[in-house]
Amino acid sequence: MPILPFSQNLVYIVLALLLSRAFVTILYFAYTVHVVPAIRQVAFLSLERARSLAWFGGWITLSGLISPNMIYLDRFVVGTVVTLSSFTYYTTSFELVARLSVIADSVTRVFYPAMSVCAESNRERMYLLFERALKFLVCVFLSGLFLVVVFARELLGVWLGSDFAQVGGPIMQILMVGTVFNCLARVPFYLLHSISQSRWVGISHLIQFCIALPAFFYFSAHYGIRGAAWVSTVRMFADFLILSVFVLRGAPQYWFTFLRLLALMAFVATLAIAIEVEVVSLHIKIIICLAAVLLGYFFAWRKFLSPADRVELFETFQLGFISRLRGKA
Repeated sequence: MPILPFSQNLVYIVLALLLSRAFVTILYFAYTVHVVPAIRQVAFLSLERARSLAWFGGWITLSGLISPNMIYLDRFVVGTVVTLSSFTYYTTSFELVARLSVIADSVTRVFYPAMSVCAESNRERMYLLFERALKFLVCVFLSGLFLVVVFARELLGVWLGSDFAQVGGPIMQILMVGTVFNCLARVPFYLLHSISQSRWVGISHLIQFCIALPAFFYFSAHYGIRGAAWVSTVRMFADFLILSVFVLRGAPQYWFTFLRLLALMAFVATLAIAIEVEVVSLHIKIIICLAAVLLGYFFAWRKFLSPADRVELFETFQLGFISRLRGKA
């Protein structure tokens, strides 16, 4: 931060952060007024519209308060219940796999405005975008899930040593499964907000928090960091499942695709665990994994993605490639 060379007082640091956030907010507002000039017109807010905004914004605020706390809830409990060394094993494994959420955020934030527009004019197109976003994310994350589950111990062993890998490897494998579901949960999360159903997100997160908090304490105390990892993974899977059920109530025709997606993920995770447990030689592991990933993508292209999905994906890559060539030119 630019203020650190001048002062290390926490008050001034927090004040600098506050001022920077305020400055960014003003910039966003100025750009919004430039893009949408109608905002400049003064309009009186009716009581009914104010009540509607308060209801919608209240649930978003509740979800926004609970969701970040649930992300750090497991580490807070683990740091309170278990030893400091075990806490290091857990946090290191969690931080490594949590970086994958950047990919999910990049994809879902592109789909979110498109789903919001379709929510007003074309609900069928909106649900099609929901299905397509899930398919694309699954195709991206399945290879990562497979490779991390198979090579978690080897990756941690190369970086932090074999002693750390023996304890942190299983934790990393468990949390990787949960992280994938957490990334997929962003799709129904944004769709529910796009159709003004944020209350279901808030209610779901509130229930999850009330159940997860005592569960983390109990399983961490009795089963250590592995118990906390399983609670975290189950919670992230429940979040994805609950939000998807709320979405699919309005589009039951997509249930088959959703169940097929879950079955595919279960198969990949089971295969990865079997290879990690049964295959000892690293070279054989690498050969099997390369073959499995290539065959998996071939299967996904031929069977999992529809012809329309393949055309859309091809056109997206083609447009991106053309844009890059124009940028270089």
